[in-house]
Amino acid sequence: SFGWAAQLIADASANMSALAETVQKTKVAARSIWKDLATMTGRTNIYAKLLKAVAERPSILGAGLLNSEIVQVIRKASGAEHAHNAYLQTLLNMGLPGLLMAAYFTVRAVWTACRLVFSRSAAFADQLLAVMLMVLLVSAISEPYLFTEYLTIANMPFFLIFGYTLEAQRHERQ
Repeated sequence: SFGWAAQLIADASANMSALAETVQKTKVAARSIWKDLATMTGRTNIYAKLLKAVAERPSILGAGLLNSEIVQVIRKASGAEHAHNAYLQTLLNMGLPGLLMAAYFTVRAVWTACRLVFSRSAAFADQLLAVMLMVLLVSAISEPYLFTEYLTIANMPFFLIFGYTLEAQRHERQ
């Protein structure tokens, strides 16, 4: 008795799928890989607008913003949902002290990973984890999830592997 309803739903679903495919093909065809590479798919515009917003509100440099304010500032300045950059998001979250800590962790992670990777006496597993640390750092740098105050799929393994590589490098030096 509900055959007509099932047919109506199936027809609507088919029409929506066809429309979605047409829209998706149009969007993909309209994009230019060279333009996207040059602007990092629009991220450089977001960065510039957020830096301008920080310059207009220098109090952000001291202690950052409340979580409820961050999204509002980002949306108002750039129309995005987040900063699309681990360091800008950290600056907005925790101010200059948090940004300096993020920079310290980055430099220390790169230094430790490079020392392990190019060491002749380091275990292969330690060298592999050092490479994984760098891959996590590079892949998460253009999203806001690396240096946040909550656990994410990016920062949890980053800091776990970072701690292990620090310990491995320390044992390497002894």
